[in-house]
Amino acid sequence: MWFLVLDGQLRHTETGHQFEFMVKDNDQQYNQRRYEALGKIIDEYIYEQLETASHLKRIEIPVDPSEDEPTGFFFASDDALTNEEKLMVIMHGSGVVRAGQWSRRLIINDRLESGSQLPYIKTAIEMGYAVIVTNTNLNYEDDDKSKRRIRGSASPEEHMLYVWDNFIKKCPAKSIDVIAHSYGGVVTVNWLNTDPDARKRVHRVAFTDSVHSMYNQGATQDTADWFIQNSINWVSTFAVLNVYQGQVRNDVHKLSAGTDVHELTSYSAFRSVIRFLSGTENALEFLNTDALGLEEGTTFSKNEEPNKEDEGDRDEREEKGEGTQEEGQRLQAGQGPASSAGQTDLGMEIDKESLPQEENRENVSEAIAAEAEAKEERNNAEATAEERLVEVVPKVKEHDDQEEKEPTAQSSLETEPETEEEQKQEQRKLPEEYKQENEPETGKDQQPDQEKQTEEDKRETNDQAIETESGDCA
Repeated sequence: MWFLVLDGQLRHTETGHQFEFMVKDNDQQYNQRRYEALGKIIDEYIYEQLETASHLKRIEIPVDPSEDEPTGFFFASDDALTNEEKLMVIMHGSGVVRAGQWSRRLIINDRLESGSQLPYIKTAIEMGYAVIVTNTNLNYEDDDKSKRRIRGSASPEEHMLYVWDNFIKKCPAKSIDVIAHSYGGVVTVNWLNTDPDARKRVHRVAFTDSVHSMYNQGATQDTADWFIQNSINWVSTFAVLNVYQGQVRNDVHKLSAGTDVHELTSYSAFRSVIRFLSGTENALEFLNTDALGLEEGTTFSKNEEPNKEDEGDRDEREEKGEGTQEEGQRLQAGQGPASSAGQTDLGMEIDKESLPQEENRENVSEAIAAEAEAKEERNNAEATAEERLVEVVPKVKEHDDQEEKEPTAQSSLETEPETEEEQKQEQRKLPEEYKQENEPETGKDQQPDQEKQTEEDKRETNDQAIETESGDCA
């Protein structure tokens, strides 16, 4: 019934149209079952792509199951236990997404490239990484919440710790890099805070719109210091890619992901994330060279807000070709640092044609100016950010779980009177002249308007279905 065309878009085999949630106007249950069935097909298709296109292997967990015990799995490249150089761990958010996915909604309604992890996996392998793709949301037997939980994967946090203890620890890679989206950031902070030895192995962490909180997760000061030095969070905002977005107290620095859509952040920030992971700088050094929207002479140092360097330091940096005006112009033009454009730390050329394109930066000056004007307001908001984050994480998880249930056709009509008596009571409250002006017409002239409204309702309901699923990647 459905197939993926060459550009990765999901199309109907008979009509060629993209997916529509509302196919039966008066049968919400049918529409929901149909959507969920398609979601399961997407899961299996992505698993197949991980094995055939990316050449990854399914690794069963727990490693020692009893005869009738339920099992889960994650994916790893063939060289995960032999690559002595570097390993990349890729982690999705919470909700219905499974290994290899950022967002089911994007895969169904946009394209495979934006909603899946396949571009990151492909590029990581080309850069010489061994790869592990976690499956933190596979927590129940047969992926059915009414059945038994899986030992070693009963929760996202347990899944990650089990994979670390029983697999990643055995990997010989000198350097481990992590990409974690949304709730995957919570899982990553829990992992590295639980086992300090993991921080000795992990080199960098790239968060994409992570909802973690060092404070609310009880992270030690050593853990917080490590993340400040070695991780960046690309967040959803209206700004172009890499505009500095500040820092929640005692937490990681943030850059704009180049999109205001939560589930699109991993795809939109692709180039900047790869640039960060393939470079030699730590997070603060990366901010000093790549962050946009900073005042001239501003630099970052450990556990501090940006510091302004003195004239002598700036002259020394310019002599080395670092932080110069020319370099800043290249960054604003979207070209990246001259020393790293188009290359990995292994000297391997990256095919820029095949990578997701950045936002057009012609208006970057205006965007930066707008960010500067909003800076004071943002700083005030961040003063209470930690208190607000107490509510954010559980709400994100609750929202992610709800994305399995599409909105009903009646959701937008909840405030309207439901019975004839209620309608009459509402009508009595209106001024007489308003009643006359808005008296419904009868006869043939009304029929086209009714048909038009029916079509509009269908489109609106389908849009709601699209928007509701943003939680699948959180």
